[in-house]
Amino acid sequence: MAWHAAQEDVQRFGSLPVPSHLRSATWRERRDFGTGKGYLYPHDYEGHDVGQQYLPDKLGEMGRRYYFPTEQGVEKRLKDYTEARAERRKTARNDG
Repeated sequence: MAWHAAQEDVQRFGSLPVPSHLRSATWRERRDFGTGKGYLYPHDYEGHDVGQQYLPDKLGEMGRRYYFPTEQGVEKRLKDYTEARAERRKTARNDG
């Protein structure tokens, strides 16, 4: 289902640019123009979780998601984790 939804978005929107903070900044010239700036390395943060956008801006602005875990097996644990993470992020935004 996720693959089909992503394919539909590719058909609908074409190739969208990768967010600048995720682009390779190994060349100084790229860094000088802001490429890679703002990237947050998840392992540097508690719980290895950062509220960072990984989708192209257009899809991020739409709140697009492709994977929705079920209530079965390991997916249930993943669903519980992602819901708890979303709640922590929401609380952090309201507190800050």
